[in-house]
Amino acid sequence: MKALSVRQPWSWLIVNGHKDVENRTWPPTKYISVPQRIYIHTGKKPDNLDRDRVIRIENLIDDVLPFYRFMQYGAIVGEVDIVGFERYSKSPWAESGMCHWQLENPVAYPEPLPYKGNLGLFEVTL
Repeated sequence: MKALSVRQPWSWLIVNGHKDVENRTWPPTKYISVPQRIYIHTGKKPDNLDRDRVIRIENLIDDVLPFYRFMQYGAIVGEVDIVGFERYSKSPWAESGMCHWQLENPVAYPEPLPYKGNLGLFEVTL
């Protein structure tokens, strides 16, 4: 199955059902057919969040404390279905000028699976 590396905090938000789009500069159909289930891998380093992004996260999820406490790094943390993509999503997570991958049916793993990631979509054998 394919995996996508997503930096924290975005990977936690995806697999826990808070974030319904992934912002990329390229469509998923460049590498896979959709719909398709993929693993969500989290990189070893977090994203550098500016103040506006932190405020957006705090406004969109109810309890920010568990969000910071349960983030994992360098592991497969769950899976999700990519069901399509669009350029002008109405999702509050959609960033202007990006390709918005539509995500459904997230599953967060109770125990992350340590795994070395890669750029883009990459094949994982567990």
